[in-house]
Amino acid sequence: MEMGQYVNLSADSERNLSEGRDNCQSETVGWSKVYKLVGVSFGLLCIIQSVLNVSLRLYTTDISTLPLGDSQPNITEPETGNTSLIISDQGCPRCPSGWRTYMSSCYWLSAERKNWMDAKEDCSSRGAHLLIVNDDVEGDILYVFGPERVWIGLSYQQQRWTWVDGSILLNPERRPRGNQRGNCVVAVQDSFVTFTSALCRESHSWVCEMELK
Repeated sequence: MEMGQYVNLSADSERNLSEGRDNCQSETVGWSKVYKLVGVSFGLLCIIQSVLNVSLRLYTTDISTLPLGDSQPNITEPETGNTSLIISDQGCPRCPSGWRTYMSSCYWLSAERKNWMDAKEDCSSRGAHLLIVNDDVEGDILYVFGPERVWIGLSYQQQRWTWVDGSILLNPERRPRGNQRGNCVVAVQDSFVTFTSALCRESHSWVCEMELK
């Protein structure tokens, strides 16, 4: 009887050991697959990183070898003495170099002094005209140029104050001061902008205006 029990126990033990070995082998095979998958993924990441590094290095090299300004949109710069509007590649007009942009116009202050007629002709030669102040907002551009007296495009013609574009001065508050000392007008910027009549032969700086079209 004891011999039978021993044989049964031995058979059971061998069966349990065999099942344990099978389980261990299954677990080993499972973890092996995981390790292989992780290894392959890591390898792919390394390859992708290498490709990105090379691409970035080539791109940086290309940019560094460009001549200055090639990375910006081309702008047609005016030739020396040409004050025409600059046209960008997108077809948008821009003010010439040295001019100030304000609202929808370009403005330029002369560095020299001339009489009113010469100042008017100078603006015309630049494709512009003496400053026309349509409203108080546009008049604010004069604050940018400082307190200097400047010729503007207003003169007394046929018994009324007329702008260089032929329009009439309508705002009575803008009527030139100075008891009509002369038939031309200078703008004076103090605490606020005022128009003062002056002799057209006087020498003053002037402001040219060019509309952005």
